[in-house]
Amino acid sequence: MVLFTALLFIYILSFNFAAMHHTHMLTGFMVILFPFWVRTNASLTLAWQGVRYYTCYIYTMAFLWKTIFQHSFFNGQQGIATFKLNLVEYLYHNPSTFMAGWYRLCIRHEWIVNAGWVFIILLEGLMMIGFFTRKMDKILICFPVIVHLATYFFADAFFIELLVLNISLLSQQQLDRLADKISTWSSWRPRRLNLR
Repeated sequence: MVLFTALLFIYILSFNFAAMHHTHMLTGFMVILFPFWVRTNASLTLAWQGVRYYTCYIYTMAFLWKTIFQHSFFNGQQGIATFKLNLVEYLYHNPSTFMAGWYRLCIRHEWIVNAGWVFIILLEGLMMIGFFTRKMDKILICFPVIVHLATYFFADAFFIELLVLNISLLSQQQLDRLADKISTWSSWRPRRLNLR
């Protein structure tokens, strides 16, 4: 597993370096593999919890960046400005598609995009709940999905590979069901986490 992860790291880093500055493709896969480096089930459980906290940390820091450090949350036109800047190329090259029509409607009614911008930032902020309790994980697991789909369709920002980290928000029962399904597909049997 360590050799595979090291090779994957080299691939991801070289891909991101060659692609362009500030790409983050496949970084979620780099983090999700760390817990499998350990040998004992107790250490695996502890490392898995670390990935869970790291997942909450990513979205919390995105919230703090947009509210405290960058102050874009308080700019009433930030959502539509980002929308227009990132989607102008799509609108130019695909003027007759359904999405182009939807985007033109959003430009005419800027409040839709600006309200969505605020909603997404608040969803990122709500991920802070994960630092204090695991009881809300069934709801928290939906927030990153909404955030990434909305930023993909409304800001053309593609960070959807980070959703692999959402696996760390699954309950013990959900992980057991997932392990059972995987083991029926192959002879591989995963080690057991103890998240209770």
